[in-house]
Amino acid sequence: MFDFVGDFVSLMNAGGFVMWILFVLNLALWYGLGFRYLMLKRRPKEV
Repeated sequence: MFDFVGDFVSLMNAGGFVMWILFVLNLALWYGLGFRYLMLKRRPKEV
């Protein structure tokens, strides 16, 4: 488990600081897409 984390950090550091920014933006993008999907899938409550 910790080998995977160490390898991931090494890979990200090899790409420079831009890799960390791209990784965080990628997480934000997928979170936003998933949130939007769930909100659109939800039906409005009938009054």
